[in-house]
Amino acid sequence: MINRNRQYSKAAKRNLIRAAFERGKALQALFIRCRRGRKAWEAWLQENVQLSKTMADRHRTLYLCLGRYPAFQYLGVAVWLLMYHARSIEYYLEEDTEFAKFWKEPQLTSQMVQDCLQSLGSSRCK
Repeated sequence: MINRNRQYSKAAKRNLIRAAFERGKALQALFIRCRRGRKAWEAWLQENVQLSKTMADRHRTLYLCLGRYPAFQYLGVAVWLLMYHARSIEYYLEEDTEFAKFWKEPQLTSQMVQDCLQSLGSSRCK
């Protein structure tokens, strides 16, 4: 029972991460359109989305930094953690292109991700 609840919890986190990436993608498109219309981004958010500028920018940053790496959408971690570290992760992936290839794989299994994360201390993911 506990293991099943834990699996549901991880699946819920993965769904939240995927939703955060999708929100970031949509907000980025709206941000570009809003800038072209010369309307203040923050005012537009308040009128149309009821989302703070800070939270919208965090979603956009997540998408801009890690949107090229679909495997991050399958992690079972808290969304805020990924948002908080998105720029650092992007920098690391730009420096280590072999490791970046792993995260660009769209069809990773959760076991592949876990194996890779566990091997970080000893070697790189293949």
